[in-house]
Amino acid sequence: MARLLLDTHLVLWWLSADSRLPSSVVSLLQEAGQEVFVSQASLWDMAIKTSLGRLSADLAQVDRSIPEQGFRCLSLRNEHQLAPYGPTVRLV
Repeated sequence: MARLLLDTHLVLWWLSADSRLPSSVVSLLQEAGQEVFVSQASLWDMAIKTSLGRLSADLAQVDRSIPEQGFRCLSLRNEHQLAPYGPTVRLV
């Protein structure tokens, strides 16, 4: 079993069945036993882009779709904020 962390683009592409999602990623995500995570930083990223008009997304639907797809939410923790190149460095 592998643990996978999807970035913002991959989450959005997966949920919308976007053709930009590489077939190798689709195959990997469909393999039995994969543990797939979506970081809260991705939801934060989507919210910022939506508020700036750079993304049109129903964030409540995205939030509901994550567990429906069998993905798990990865919570932000203090050590993520303190990491030199952590997931939210560019958001701060």
